[in-house]
Amino acid sequence: MRVERILPLDELLATFQFIRRRVKVGQNWLRVLPVGGTDEMPNIRNITPLADEFEWSPRAVFRDIISSGVRLPWNLALSTLIGISPLFTGLTLGAEGGRANAGHMTARSS
Repeated sequence: MRVERILPLDELLATFQFIRRRVKVGQNWLRVLPVGGTDEMPNIRNITPLADEFEWSPRAVFRDIISSGVRLPWNLALSTLIGISPLFTGLTLGAEGGRANAGHMTARSS
């Protein structure tokens, strides 16, 4: 087995150099590391800083999720309803007494 395949130091060095160049341009290294980017060097004077999504309110994040096209697929909604339904068996099936206590997921006690 060759050493290059076990320990790719050149790839690690290239990654750290790329991250350092991106940080010098003004990007956050925590975002560049998992997401990546391009190695184009834009004119720094003409760049307007973007608002950081981590500083948004929860309402603004939810509005952005809904408006950007993230939807709940029908099969996920159905499986959620099926998964939650045992919680309400005491109410829906009319279980009382010992039957209601037999279902450990129901929150009713007699």
